[in-house]
Amino acid sequence: MSIVVVSFIVYWIIDWTSRLIWPSLLPAHFFKDPKSVRILGRHTMDVAAMIFCVYLGVQAQNDSMFLKLQDMTPEERTYGFHPTCQLLICCQLAYQAKNLIDSYMCQDGWVFYAHHIGTAILCLTGLHPFLHYYSPFFLGISEISTGILCILGLLDDDHGVRGLGAVFPKTKVMLGVFFAAAFVPIRCIIWPYLSYFFWLDMLVVWKAGAHSAGVITYALAVNVGLTTLQFYWLFEIFSTIKKELFSPTEQADEKCKSE
Repeated sequence: MSIVVVSFIVYWIIDWTSRLIWPSLLPAHFFKDPKSVRILGRHTMDVAAMIFCVYLGVQAQNDSMFLKLQDMTPEERTYGFHPTCQLLICCQLAYQAKNLIDSYMCQDGWVFYAHHIGTAILCLTGLHPFLHYYSPFFLGISEISTGILCILGLLDDDHGVRGLGAVFPKTKVMLGVFFAAAFVPIRCIIWPYLSYFFWLDMLVVWKAGAHSAGVITYALAVNVGLTTLQFYWLFEIFSTIKKELFSPTEQADEKCKSE
């Protein structure tokens, strides 16, 4: 648990350091709203955390010790220990705790609260060890899209720094394309595909006698919940794209009619 505590402190250091640095790099008018500094600090920390989690996920999957887990039985994969995966789980646990606090302060909404709490509890069960085999993707590589989203979020007037997107319109569009290109294959194709094999392993472990039926049930329930969220967010992405592409045209048409 010492790694969790250290990671949590590091995340706060990155956050607060960013709050001191960004105002000296950007024009003062971006900080008329006090929330702008907090948002910049938060998302800087988010990006740094996601880069590290993705790095750990890639490192784990390329490790020879991890590759041996692929040829093991479902029980061995479920309870096999891997040091890099353990580190990844600890870092994610600390991140979910930090992000839950940030979500509350920024009033992100109950969906995000449930996401952070549910993932944090799952990470706690992973310290058993439990599900190390699946952590490189679900807790690491899948965060590629999250990192891009955190940068994109800074350019949004509602959730980021008001006016920043207008200064960098091409960057905003480019990041939007990158995010969609990463989110759809990773979260909506690979995620449910690997979830299928995760379920197969869990059902075998359940029948063989799991260490805790409650933990297995919780892991399956969280997988269903998070998988559902991926498609909910996909719907949100398409809604945002539609709004960005068609709203200006519709507004122009209404202006012409009124004239």
